[in-house]
Amino acid sequence: MKTFLTGAATLALLAGAAHAESHLADTSDKRIALSNNYAGNSWRQAMLQTFEETAEAAVADGVVAAADAFTTSENQATEQAAQIQNMILQGYDAIVLNAASPTALNGAVAEACGAGLIVVSFDGIVTEPC
Repeated sequence: MKTFLTGAATLALLAGAAHAESHLADTSDKRIALSNNYAGNSWRQAMLQTFEETAEAAVADGVVAAADAFTTSENQATEQAAQIQNMILQGYDAIVLNAASPTALNGAVAEACGAGLIVVSFDGIVTEPC
């Protein structure tokens, strides 16, 4: 049941948010990235698979231009913060974030928001208010 709920949440974050936004503006040129801090259990594997399946469909349907998933190799907040900074530099428009720490990523999240990215945190949340 937990795997299903995670999949449903990921679908809602990626597809639902993109579709809601598409009523206001064209999102077909927008790029979304998933920043995930850990992939070492079946729940995370199911979440990643669901994200990738949903992302593939969203790109194929022209809802977004790209929806890429990234997972840190060491499950460390410093590595994930660097990953988020790279996403900013790579020109992503939004980040879906499963955070390694509720506070350690606040600086990177604030930087992303300051650069105009939309950041949506789920499961492992952050406390940065933007």
